[in-house]
Amino acid sequence: MITSAGSIGSIQVVSNSSSPWLALNSANAFIGQMRFISGKCEVYNGQGWQQISSHIDVTLNSEVEDIIKWARQKKSEDDKLKILASKYPAVKDLKEKLDMVLALVQEEKKADGTS
Repeated sequence: MITSAGSIGSIQVVSNSSSPWLALNSANAFIGQMRFISGKCEVYNGQGWQQISSHIDVTLNSEVEDIIKWARQKKSEDDKLKILASKYPAVKDLKEKLDMVLALVQEEKKADGTS
């Protein structure tokens, strides 16, 4: 039996302790509708609310995990570059020039239709 729902890693679980996840009347529920009530996860089977009595895991697939890992690494690199640019004017100048060249290349690619 599910006795609680909590956040793990990047997945945040938010529940409204006793109301259905979908804002519907529990007396007129749709088949498959789920709710978390009184510490239990239930699903409507067409005739009544049935308690789900198995272990449930919510995970990310490897592609999403790789994207999150890349995003964290990219953010770290960007943060380090910002710190260097704030300390060293030459780094700031080169970063501004690189950004300008990249913008020009993107505009040229757009004009050529090769974006």
